[in-house]
Amino acid sequence: TPAPASASSPADRSSSRLGTLVHRLLAWARQRDERDPGELARLARQFIEGGHEIEDAGDIVQRGVSLSLGVLSRPELTSLTEGAQMVFEVAYSRRLPGGAVERGAIDCLVVTDDSATVLEFKTGAPRDEHRVQLAAYVEAISGHYAGRRVDGRLIYVGAGTSGRLGVI
Repeated sequence: TPAPASASSPADRSSSRLGTLVHRLLAWARQRDERDPGELARLARQFIEGGHEIEDAGDIVQRGVSLSLGVLSRPELTSLTEGAQMVFEVAYSRRLPGGAVERGAIDCLVVTDDSATVLEFKTGAPRDEHRVQLAAYVEAISGHYAGRRVDGRLIYVGAGTSGRLGVI
């Protein structure tokens, strides 16, 4: 459970803001085939300000646009998404052992006639819990895509690496 906004540090809030901004810019740019940095920066300012003054807005906008354009130009993602349906912020739920229901949102789901790939974007350093989270997302959607190959990829935005998790 995330800490309340008042209890989180300025660095945590800035990192969270950047991650949310990158998700929104990726969805918007992909859906509209937009790659103009000026247009993305204009949109980024609207996304993060939302009528509020943000202390480090200029830096977050610049980093968000740069990271988003970097992701959109990655050859492995371009080939994966070509001709595919991409859906952003996909709601999911799954039953956990013991009966509890977990709900959340998958950053991006890439669907073709024979596959479904979960993309989970991370703006921070790789951590073990990222793979656990990705595995949970893949498991959650596997039942919805019976007969298709279902897998997932961690995309470390700005880190230059991506990890892949396959599900049999």
